[in-house]
Amino acid sequence: MQTFRYSVPDGQGKKINARGRFIRGMASDAPYQVRMDGGQLTRFQTGIAFESPQFFDEVELFNDSGAAQIIEVVISDGYVDDNRLVGQVDISGGIRAAANRTADYGAVTIYTALTPVVSENLARGSVLLQNLGGVSVFVGTDELLTVDNGVELPPGGAMSLTVTTGVWARAVSGQQDVRYLEETL
Repeated sequence: MQTFRYSVPDGQGKKINARGRFIRGMASDAPYQVRMDGGQLTRFQTGIAFESPQFFDEVELFNDSGAAQIIEVVISDGYVDDNRLVGQVDISGGIRAAANRTADYGAVTIYTALTPVVSENLARGSVLLQNLGGVSVFVGTDELLTVDNGVELPPGGAMSLTVTTGVWARAVSGQQDVRYLEETL
């Protein structure tokens, strides 16, 4: 087994003199093309493998990606496995490791005046709110909260939030009983 790694400019190729029956794309920024022993160019990329029924003596890597890139391949007499994860992963909202989760809960009396329910918690996974009062309360994430711009939590209703900011509430009238269950990661 031999590993080959080259910087290949766009529109150019790199010939590799190596005998083998198997080739695997190990690393590249974009798809490219491969040709064995002067045969036909074939689309290739990281993670793709090809096993030829007969030995080849020359491999050409051709970069047609639109930009220079580093291409790494493995050439071998037999199968080469690669258990690495490859490709692009887009993550929205982040990743949180959750080895030691904890929870806290309590009751808060919500007044018509702005009332904090839970403080900012950068390790918070989620907070569940439940309105046990007789009238709606309105929920928000800052001190600008009013009954006109908040999210309504009706009597008997519940909502789950996945924010790390403080959570505030205002009652439409009177004093309302709101319960919370906060998960910390």
